[in-house]
Amino acid sequence: MANKFQLVLFFIVSFFSYGKDVSILSFGAKANQNFKNTKSIQAAINKCRDTGGGLVKIPKGKFISGSLEIFSDVFLFLEPGAELTASIDHSDFPSGHFILAKNAVNSGFLGTGTINGNGYAYWDENFNPKKRPEPFILFIECRQLKFRDIKIVNSPSHVLRLDSSQDILIEGLYIENPEQSPNTDGIDIADSKNVFITNCTIITGDDAICLKSKKKKVENISVTNCLISSDDGGLKLGTGSTDTIQYCVFSNIQIRKTRYGIALFMQEGGVYRFISFNNITIENGGRQSMVFPVFMDVDKKTSDGKLGKIEFISFNNLQIETSGNILIAGQIKSPIENLSLSNISILYRRCDMLTYRRKPRGNKSLPVFEDTADYSTQNAHISLANIINLSTDKIQIIDKCENSNRVNYFKKNVL
Repeated sequence: MANKFQLVLFFIVSFFSYGKDVSILSFGAKANQNFKNTKSIQAAINKCRDTGGGLVKIPKGKFISGSLEIFSDVFLFLEPGAELTASIDHSDFPSGHFILAKNAVNSGFLGTGTINGNGYAYWDENFNPKKRPEPFILFIECRQLKFRDIKIVNSPSHVLRLDSSQDILIEGLYIENPEQSPNTDGIDIADSKNVFITNCTIITGDDAICLKSKKKKVENISVTNCLISSDDGGLKLGTGSTDTIQYCVFSNIQIRKTRYGIALFMQEGGVYRFISFNNITIENGGRQSMVFPVFMDVDKKTSDGKLGKIEFISFNNLQIETSGNILIAGQIKSPIENLSLSNISILYRRCDMLTYRRKPRGNKSLPVFEDTADYSTQNAHISLANIINLSTDKIQIIDKCENSNRVNYFKKNVL
């Protein structure tokens, strides 16, 4: 698997080339908070496209804009001190997004400047969402994309969505949104493949990195050397996955203040297989009352829904500090198969009461059906249910809770 990712990364990096540079200042752009630069910046992008591609340069200063569309062989380049800021008028987003690319090849954005989503203009004082560009940045049916070193702050919605795209390098991105901000996923990978994410920082109010397979397989995803803080899921698979997610590696990642450190929600009858989580530290916390350092569950949304399949998943070298517990559960009619847990250390300084809670259902209020048991109330640090071929090695549980009466393990139908 490592050799496969190396080949994919070589392919991605080798494809990028730049032509003639174009400055937005040449098309009348102004660093003025009362001037909308949408037409000027789009004209620069169009000129760059029409002359063979290259860098569209945004210089130092704050430039207000509405919807922009970028094309093949065109990269936005934000110079040091540059800030590309979203308009606070929703009518300035006819595409529904701030940055949109469709069917682009060899495109993305680079530089060390900032993209500011002006998110506070699109939430009320209680962080309830108003009408807003959503997702904020969308690349759909694209190939050979590169995103490097940009800072993206205060996005009003899902920050960067990669939809039905492939051969993508994301390196050195810094994404930050308030922890209360709604639906501000950091990076969403939907129906896409060959994605390499490295050296990124993601601080956000919703899932930091989320994989979804609705129409196509999601495969060959590598996430490494990242720092994550999320008010919801740090690394999340699902919901909204009716197809397959496979051949994914998550390694050398620090996860802080999350509701779910690692979460695999299987609710739409899809398949998760050959996925590994290695060398990861997890600290649960933040505003949420119910937390899970690791949550993996087979479920469904309707009584006649199909139970999905989870198999060949491994967790190795995890250091965890939590007040919640690990819950990994298949169902009798669809057990989890070939699960490996090794070199895992878990520190409990406080133990939440488990008796009255219900398992998470992807922020949905769903009934528990006859064939979807809920094991979340078991009073154990690690609950495992309906698993075939479980391998465990070197699991250390350190309970420093006052008056704790939890057992270390709850197991049911585990072979």
